[in-house]
Amino acid sequence: MPSTPILAKKLQAYGITMTEHLTVSDGLEQVAAAIDEMRKKPVNMILCTGGMSVDPDDNTPGAIARSGARIVTYGAAVLPGAMFLLGYYEDGQPVMGLPGCVMYAKATIVDLILPRVAAGLSVTKQEIAALDSYLKWELELSELLGAFDGPILWVSHELGGSGTPFRILRIIPDAGHAILLLQPEGAAEGSPVLRAECDAAGTYAAGQTLPVSFREEKLLFFWGAGQNFRILL
Repeated sequence: MPSTPILAKKLQAYGITMTEHLTVSDGLEQVAAAIDEMRKKPVNMILCTGGMSVDPDDNTPGAIARSGARIVTYGAAVLPGAMFLLGYYEDGQPVMGLPGCVMYAKATIVDLILPRVAAGLSVTKQEIAALDSYLKWELELSELLGAFDGPILWVSHELGGSGTPFRILRIIPDAGHAILLLQPEGAAEGSPVLRAECDAAGTYAAGQTLPVSFREEKLLFFWGAGQNFRILL
């Protein structure tokens, strides 16, 4: 199946290993039976490719529903990836229907949802609906972040107050706000970089030091150039 090695490579970027795969015809019963077979195997999530559009022979969404999954969403206001499907079984196991763009596009909605699912977070329909303008911005930002060696740390944070002093390494302006890349004062070379957001780029300057407060239990993930995706919980 041509999509299998492509998908396996994409998953490896997030530290996920494809341990099982099946190739079946496009029939509703055949796809549903394949999903049921995968449900019996020791896998953490199930990914289905192909047959995700609205043509009469696109049966994957119906097969996922028939397999007993609770469908969170079929469709998302994000390009590329509008025909994405996310569901969960009663035991919490996630299942996704991946549109064809996942096989050739550099990044899609899957790159926004997969890390959250892999971290064990239960993604809601409301969260997916809020991604309508998020993907393009994140993809553009990822190219800038990729220029930094070492991991970039995403956390829940508050700027100002009496937090830990961080030095601003770079400011990335965006419409109406800005992204700050910061590092703790005195940090060793290659230490993680904190990604923070602020309302206006003009408020800060590269080299400036400002306090940042965050709680360790709010750490979400590392994103590093050429590095595997690491979930921190």
